[in-house]
Amino acid sequence: MDRGLYCGNGGRTAQAMCGDRDQGVAGGCGSTVQGTAGTYAIAATGGGNKNDGGRGAGGASIAMSGGIEGAGIDCASEQGTGQPQAAGTAVPGSSRPRWVFWCRLQAGPRRATWHRWFGLAATVLSVAAGTCWAAAWAGGSDQSSALSEWSPCAAANGAAGMQCAILNVPLDWNLAESATAQVAVARLPATGAHKLGVIVTNPGGPGISGIDDMAYSGNFWDRLRQDFDIVTFDPRGVGASRPAIALAGDELVAAVRNQPSIPRTEAQRRSRLEGTTRLVDAAQRGGVLGLVGTREVARDLEALRVAMNVESIDYFGFSYGTYLGVVYADMFPGRTHRIVLDSAMNPANDYATLRHDQAVAFDHAIRAQFDAPEIQRIQALIERLDESPVVGEDGRVLSGLRLLNYVESAAYEPETSVPVLREVLAEASRGNWAPVIAAVHGPALLVNPADLPYLSVACHDLSTPTQVGDVAALARAWSREAPLTGASRAWSVLPCTVWPTRAAAPPHRMTAAGSGPTLVIGVAGDPATPPHWGRDLAATLEHGQYLQWAGAGHVAYGRAGEPLGTIVNDFFVSGRLPPAGLELPAD
Repeated sequence: MDRGLYCGNGGRTAQAMCGDRDQGVAGGCGSTVQGTAGTYAIAATGGGNKNDGGRGAGGASIAMSGGIEGAGIDCASEQGTGQPQAAGTAVPGSSRPRWVFWCRLQAGPRRATWHRWFGLAATVLSVAAGTCWAAAWAGGSDQSSALSEWSPCAAANGAAGMQCAILNVPLDWNLAESATAQVAVARLPATGAHKLGVIVTNPGGPGISGIDDMAYSGNFWDRLRQDFDIVTFDPRGVGASRPAIALAGDELVAAVRNQPSIPRTEAQRRSRLEGTTRLVDAAQRGGVLGLVGTREVARDLEALRVAMNVESIDYFGFSYGTYLGVVYADMFPGRTHRIVLDSAMNPANDYATLRHDQAVAFDHAIRAQFDAPEIQRIQALIERLDESPVVGEDGRVLSGLRLLNYVESAAYEPETSVPVLREVLAEASRGNWAPVIAAVHGPALLVNPADLPYLSVACHDLSTPTQVGDVAALARAWSREAPLTGASRAWSVLPCTVWPTRAAAPPHRMTAAGSGPTLVIGVAGDPATPPHWGRDLAATLEHGQYLQWAGAGHVAYGRAGEPLGTIVNDFFVSGRLPPAGLELPAD
């Protein structure tokens, strides 16, 4: 699992999780690799070893200067602590910070888009939360009390006034006598004189730390915080919550990610299945499989509502957080006041359906950014790497699967990511592999097929009727609909065909009867949560209304500008909904 670089402070600065400067890629934090199109600034993360590029606690991200306007990262860290430090050194010649690869350094109130639903995304900082936040609760939880007292968070960074607490809940909600799980909780108290209520938020995932997301959010919540407490948490098994979901070790991650994009031979298929089996075995070591599903998290959320002594909550979910919000509203009628779901999924989809729809959407999204000859060159390069991966001087591998995942990741926020992708592809065309390897091993790469926190929830919740033997047939069929991404997305279903746990309630339509009004927001060009999912969900909900932003990429709020911000704020404050069928322009 890649983790490390994370942006926040309202998009003004970057935060990096940096380990020992003597351990990391290309000489550690702040190092550079020279490329013919410019200088590639590397932000190394984590406390791994030189052989794995520091990926024991992270990896590396890449930024470009010269070919495009960019910004560099210079990580600062106390040796071995893994504590996040502010960073954001501008590259010479850049008038203001922009992006460090997948990390926004652009001035203004926009927010880094780490919200994601089932993109097999990197779990950004979710495990680092254990070191970031453990000090906030060390010895501070009281087993006799459901919610500990609120106290200032450790390392709260850009989120002024952020407070932390621990919620004690049963590890197994189905047992009368159960061990205790600890759910890490955080809040930004309302700043106005007349608080209207509590908004609980989830940033996406599954597998993302809500607390880290809030810590680096800067002024993102300032507008809503005038009237509401903003509350978030690390879902059970994630971040600072305990017990934790087991993680895949570096060797296993490499074994999974260094594969061809598509297993074309019998030997490659055996290798893919072997890697999948090892992932399942690793996941079971944590002892929490079957106890970290979305319905269990929804029960924790209800326990949090009770512990906060509020009759109902408002809810703001992004990406996977929309699924959690719907499940909660459906399970606990009358406990939600107003709900906003940004980039929603359809809870009726099983995993195979979900991956199929994504395959088509990602293929369309990538083709919208490149012309036909460029697409042909990308496909040829991936196929070349499938046959003959490139091994860097540091031993890291550039495989066809890693490059395809990298290309897919650019579709999450194309306005900033695609220019960088073009530079990296240009380096590949010149045979200058060092910056390409650095890019595909970046810690914020948004597609990661070895993400166990993700798989532990997705495969449990979204049981699929597909069997192992059916995956190859799916790959052939999907490749006709989505030639670039279809077959690879079909093979990504494989772990869920052999996952050892299944949710008691399989995927089904949810009406959330008895819940409050729900505003569902879609993005016209969203590859991770295609907009028809949101439309279908809004039509199914008892009190759902759909709004669409005509932009591209994943998640609208914070990217779609002032009109959407005003609509969301007014809805939470007054309950006023926009006109039915409204579509906001992209510009």
